[in-house]
Amino acid sequence: MDLTILKEDLKTAISGFGSVDKENYLKAIQRMDALSKDTSLPKQLQHYLSRRSYHKAQDFLGASDF
Repeated sequence: MDLTILKEDLKTAISGFGSVDKENYLKAIQRMDALSKDTSLPKQLQHYLSRRSYHKAQDFLGASDF
């Protein structure tokens, strides 16, 4: 898993549909949905992604050494 891509995807999702290209927004959401099923992720991060709690996922990554 590339954390740089995940962090960018989180920024895209948090910025909202109207502020970015529709295709990029949808691809970011799709990548994070797929990643939410990755059992190698920390359980808390997996939970945030599966619930689409993107702010919490971003905070988790910022506070974690993951």
